[in-house]
Amino acid sequence: MAKNYWQNFRLQKQNDIIIASKELFAVSSIEEVSMEKIAERAGIGVASLYRYYGTKVAVAAAVGVYYWQQIAKDIAPIFDSQEYKQKTGIERLKCLLDVYTGFYVSRPDFLHFLDDFDNFCLKSNVSREDLADYQNSITDFYKFYRDGIDKGLKDGSVKTSDSDGLLYLTMNHAMLSTLRKMARGEILEQDNRYLEELELLKIMFLNFFTNAN
Repeated sequence: MAKNYWQNFRLQKQNDIIIASKELFAVSSIEEVSMEKIAERAGIGVASLYRYYGTKVAVAAAVGVYYWQQIAKDIAPIFDSQEYKQKTGIERLKCLLDVYTGFYVSRPDFLHFLDDFDNFCLKSNVSREDLADYQNSITDFYKFYRDGIDKGLKDGSVKTSDSDGLLYLTMNHAMLSTLRKMARGEILEQDNRYLEELELLKIMFLNFFTNAN
């Protein structure tokens, strides 16, 4: 009983730290937010914060994992629905591509975080080992893509297996890069056509995946 209590206590404190950090990162860059500010916002001492997360890199990566897990949880009902299960493989891939567009409407904070986190990692020379959990949380999102590909190969609507995942990486990077630029706001006159760019990207990817035979 005592062991479970302390496990739950630790999980709650870690969650408090993640939520506090997420809120701070939404208004200031990760680089600008100190561990002292995070501890204060989470209602714990700085020493306690370092016991849970030894570095700010670890804190920021945990926030990233939280974002990806929340997104996977939010979109899971779409992919668990009976309507989705009746779709062909290529229709499932279209469904996934439509989810990306929804990020801009429902998750602008996530897009801002992705931009900031990438910049922070590059400036801090973060190792791949430090990002292992973050990488795994992104990989979890890949299962929805793989489902569409595998279904499409069986029903004949998709023409490629993408065995090494390169097409997925290309699609993911292209869609998220456009969305992140959208979230930054318009700078040039042509920047007001991002939604059209997204639709064009979706058409291009779907045309590439579609088995026309």
